[in-house]
Amino acid sequence: VKTRAGLFTSIFDFYFKIIGDSLLATLQSLAAEFDHEVEHAFSASAHPVQIFESVVDVMLDSHLCTPVCAHTGQHKY
Repeated sequence: VKTRAGLFTSIFDFYFKIIGDSLLATLQSLAAEFDHEVEHAFSASAHPVQIFESVVDVMLDSHLCTPVCAHTGQHKY
């Protein structure tokens, strides 16, 4: 790919390392936020049914994993 694009190996490697690091940091940020919300759901009640419902709500919550959250997460790093 880099040869066909006419890129030097060092430029190619640097670019994809930066992109890879940024995407990894974004996923780690989203995962940490999700973990925090799941932990909160488990501690919100002692009743198993309420805990289950809270965890399902977190897993289906659209605000935790949206393109906007992912884009914002990339700018943190």
